[in-house]
Amino acid sequence: MALGAELHAADAVRKTHTHAYETFKSPGAGRIGLVADGDVVVERTRHPYRLPTAPTRAERVVMLTALLGGMDQAVEQALRDDPPPGLVVEAMGGGNTQAQLVELARTVMAAGTDVVLTTRTSAGRVRPGYGFPGGSNTWWDAGAIFAGTLGGLKSRVALALALGAGADREALLGLFGWYGGGARA
Repeated sequence: MALGAELHAADAVRKTHTHAYETFKSPGAGRIGLVADGDVVVERTRHPYRLPTAPTRAERVVMLTALLGGMDQAVEQALRDDPPPGLVVEAMGGGNTQAQLVELARTVMAAGTDVVLTTRTSAGRVRPGYGFPGGSNTWWDAGAIFAGTLGGLKSRVALALALGAGADREALLGLFGWYGGGARA
């Protein structure tokens, strides 16, 4: 992506302002290059992750954002009644949610749903570290796949396409591992 004379990798770039001209930045990773005096200057290279096979469709993936309050019971019941193939949870900070959301994730994982945990912050990644109910350790222990540096929307697209390509858990671990994520062995 080239905007404002800067080059950014699609997996790292984020819109940081609603309408400012120089809104696209890559928090944590930085730009990959720039355009100066009519020349393209590459400052670092990127090698994209490639799925083993091309997706034939995008699978249904639901995304939930963790809130300080409780979860909508209608949403929770809908997920329990008809678990989607994939679920992405945007956690607070380093991977923290309300305990109720971890329990919902355990239920849908038992039904075959692949669950990916990411952060709703603009940079960084979730990682084990907090042991309270709903903390990142409880997600790790539950078997969620940590997204690495991919945010919620990018994790949702990646998971939908990977599942559409027939990816199993091992392939998903490879995909999200590429971005610094992973899961408990």
